[in-house]
Order: sequence, then C-alpha cells, then structure tokens
Amino acid sequence: MKVLVIGDSYGLPRYAKNSFNVELDYAGTYPEQLRRMLSANFTEDVCLVNRCRHANTSLSLIKGEANEIEFLRPDYTILQLGLVDLWPAEGRKIWPLYSEQYGRDPWVTPDEYKNNLQLFLNFANSRGSKVIVINNPPVEKVHLLKHAGLEKKDRSV
Repeated sequence: MKVLVIGDSYGLPRYAKNSFNVELDYAGTYPEQLRRMLSANFTEDVCLVNRCRHANTSLSLIKGEANEIEFLRPDYTILQLGLVDLWPAEGRKIWPLYSEQYGRDPWVTPDEYKNNLQLFLNFANSRGSKVIVINNPPVEKVHLLKHAGLEKKDRSV
C-alpha cells in the first residue's frame, strides 16, 4: 500500500518555542503514527511518503505535487492543507514558498483554495489515487482574536 501525505508543518517534527528542545519528534507526527497503524493492521507492505512542509499551501498541489502522484502512484493521498492558505500574511516570520504569493494577504484566497483542491482531486483521481482531505486543525482562541476574520475564513472552505 502506498500513501502520500501532503500537508503543512503539522505533519513535521518541531522544536518548542524559543528553545532547541524537541517538542514533537518524528515518531509523534501524524504521518508516522498513521504509517505504524497501517503497518500493524495490514499484511501488505506500507510505503508512506511524507510531503509536509513549513508554509505549505494548496498552491503546491498545482505547482508540483502532480510529480509525486506520477512518480509514486499512491493508492491513497492525504491532504492536510488550508490553514496556511488563509492565515493572515502580515507579521509572518517565514516567506511564502511561491513568488505569486508575495505581497498577498492571505497568500491564497478561499476561492483559490477550493479551485486548487478541485484541480488536484481531479488529477489524482484520474491516476487512481483515492484522496482523503483532512480538516484544518483547531486554532487556539488567542490566535483567532489576534487575527480578525480568520475564524470566518477557516470555516468558509
């Protein structure tokens, strides 16, 4: 069984804020937990490719992830994208991954997000991959209060 996970930094290990202490190691990430669960419950080999990246948005789906579908031919593709698309760009400490996003706030609009997902879903399905879309992870209330309108945008997609 081949599984491709495309997501943002929620699928990656991370340091605790303002330190070099590991807050979440790779074994604790959801892609690795999923791989272990699948391996324990299925007799076939499981190949899971983790394509999560910091600041990843749905634009990556139409800018290059098709290559991964063509190369890997996954049975399942899991998408965990959207929060970075819609999060306010002002005050971010990281640059967008694509030049088209420079100076835009948010980097991807709700309509672009939906269009990017639909284009990718059509392509992946045409190549035989079943796509599973994971909802955005919950955002702490303190962040929602700092960024007016984020909660509405997050629920609009």
